[in-house]
Amino acid sequence: MATVVLVTVMGVTGFTAAPVLCALVVRFAGSAPTLASALGSSAADVGIAVGSAHDQVTGLPL
Repeated sequence: MATVVLVTVMGVTGFTAAPVLCALVVRFAGSAPTLASALGSSAADVGIAVGSAHDQVTGLPL
């Protein structure tokens, strides 16, 4: 039961942190807010790709 509660809290925290972080990146981007927003999303995609590649190569989740 504790695992289910903690995983739920972790998921909710992750979903609420992403928009806040994106807004902060765009606020401090200066003259290139579109580029900053795209780089933030791309960084998340790269992380997903690296994790998937690691799992395929090693057979072990990160």
